[in-house]
Amino acid sequence: MEKYLTEKLLIRILIYELRDKNPNSVTFVVDDATVNSVLLHLKTDKYTTLLYTYGSQFLLELLNYYEDLEMYEKCALIKETIESHNKLANDVLPTRN
Repeated sequence: MEKYLTEKLLIRILIYELRDKNPNSVTFVVDDATVNSVLLHLKTDKYTTLLYTYGSQFLLELLNYYEDLEMYEKCALIKETIESHNKLANDVLPTRN
């Protein structure tokens, strides 16, 4: 239980940090339900769900955050998610800021 509470706190801090870097990236209310949802989708690498639920700016800031931490496998998954969206929706979401 303690590990779960620590993970939730870290995700809340991550969301606030992303919002500090780019206020437009967090356009949703940060509450327990949101933190739980983001935590679940990050742990299961469900970046498509994050894209459609929390927006492309959030996912792009997350990509930049992972890049700063040199978590290149996660970066590749996010980039693949954005490129798949662009192909399916005939959109031009960027993969870089």
